[in-house]
Amino acid sequence: MQKPILLGVEGLAREIVENHEAGICFEPEHEGDFLKKVSLLKEDRNMYQKLQEGCVRLAHAYDRKSLAKLMLDHLKNVSSAR
Repeated sequence: MQKPILLGVEGLAREIVENHEAGICFEPEHEGDFLKKVSLLKEDRNMYQKLQEGCVRLAHAYDRKSLAKLMLDHLKNVSSAR
């Protein structure tokens, strides 16, 4: 994996990608901006590697097993409080 994300949407998805430095966002429906960002990824190896590291952080933050365990722990806490 570790493929930087090119994202053309606004909202929570964009915040997640930007907060984890896992990709580059482009203006939705704007072909020129998309092509500019693709070129940037292709030409800037340091940025690409930085974004690859961000992809690892994002994957760990949203790991399904970890999130499921966290939810189960919360449910156990709620049920034991009653």
